[in-house]
Amino acid sequence: MSNTKICTKCKVEKATIMFNKNGKNGLNSQCKVCLSKYKKEYRKINKLKLSENRKKFYSGNKELCSENNRNHYIKNREYILEHQSNYSKENKESVDIYKKEYYEINKDVLVEKSRIHYENNKVEISEKGVIYRKNNKVSIAIRRRKIRDINKEDINKQKRKYYELNKEQVNKSVKKYRESHKAQYNIAGQRYRAKKKLLLNTLTFEQWENIKIYFNNRCAYCNKKLPLAQDHFIPLSKDGEYTNNNIIPSCKSCNSSKNNKLFREWYPEYKYFNKKREKNILEFLGYDNEIQQLKII
Repeated sequence: MSNTKICTKCKVEKATIMFNKNGKNGLNSQCKVCLSKYKKEYRKINKLKLSENRKKFYSGNKELCSENNRNHYIKNREYILEHQSNYSKENKESVDIYKKEYYEINKDVLVEKSRIHYENNKVEISEKGVIYRKNNKVSIAIRRRKIRDINKEDINKQKRKYYELNKEQVNKSVKKYRESHKAQYNIAGQRYRAKKKLLLNTLTFEQWENIKIYFNNRCAYCNKKLPLAQDHFIPLSKDGEYTNNNIIPSCKSCNSSKNNKLFREWYPEYKYFNKKREKNILEFLGYDNEIQQLKII
């Protein structure tokens, strides 16, 4: 039996492996290359007809088509994803336009599908999201910043519109969040004040927690266990920085009494003055006896 065959289209003698099988033992009259070219040309000429035929077949065989598509995707997942990625990169503009148009036309259907999928896979989606956000913190932050910069006006309009429609709910949730994150809001406010005066402002929430632990969650000046405020050892008005070595915990009463006075002028005359506490404060801030005499403390 011959291992070659002549293609009826290109008239070239080729190996039998260059021909697709036709039936049990026979081979196609055209080689794979010619047949592929013919099919491409046929699809171009009969694009609408083929599209209608596919739609008709799909509407009558939805379950079968879905199952076949699913099986095909599982078998060829890596190849399909790579092909999609390459195509999207090469045709970015046209793909983006198509996606936007498709979304606008099918918005309600897509939203409903997304909602149903989320309801059925809540736990799995949540776990995947947590893992992804942990592994891609920087790239997510950069992408969000880019999106915000590009769509700044639209985002602000949406926010204003949402706020007008949900004023009471938004105000309640903001108030609730502020109450449960008082320390973070306080730190943000203090950092802003220091930044305006062009002073160093590096104190973090974790550092503030460690400062409070050092002073046993008590006021550094009177040693009372009261709600604590952040006191600038060197006042902000005298260029005191908002840093780990210039902030100590103080109750509202002591903070108010000290106001914008210097430590060495105020504390020795204060009613709760204590030599041991004074030493503890200076040691924590890194001041020794010589600095105490020479510097503003």
